[in-house]
Amino acid sequence: MRLLLITLALLLSLGHVDGALAKNITVKVKEARICKEKTYRLPFVAKVKRGDILEELSMEDDWHKVKTPTGQVGWIKASSILPEEVKLTTKETGLEGVAEAEVTLAGKGFNEQVEEEYRDEYPELDFESVDLIEKIKVEDSDLEKFILEGKLQN
Repeated sequence: MRLLLITLALLLSLGHVDGALAKNITVKVKEARICKEKTYRLPFVAKVKRGDILEELSMEDDWHKVKTPTGQVGWIKASSILPEEVKLTTKETGLEGVAEAEVTLAGKGFNEQVEEEYRDEYPELDFESVDLIEKIKVEDSDLEKFILEGKLQN
């Protein structure tokens, strides 16, 4: 028994059992970056999107060490993931699951029908500004420059 505990402790310290303890988690935000270190500073290892399934290798503070389906390993903030594997389906596709509107709203997004209902109910809301903001794409190099010049911390 003592030898088993020593062997297990040694394997854990060497990181050889990460895969055995791993579980699948789901990206819940529209887009996220897998970071090389537990910080938003560059470089990023990979980009992931809502619904992507990641293998959780470990957890430290508010960060999860993950492996992407393509094998990249890095860190993602806890606020960007669901702590389990989730398969989103819709009743409209004939697959068992939830209604498309529920999936869309759960993903913090809108489909055209839901957006139209909101436009009718809240005519004072400016959806065009939201659409413009969503179209803005920032290059990693520009983001790195912004972080460095602004002396931003985690």
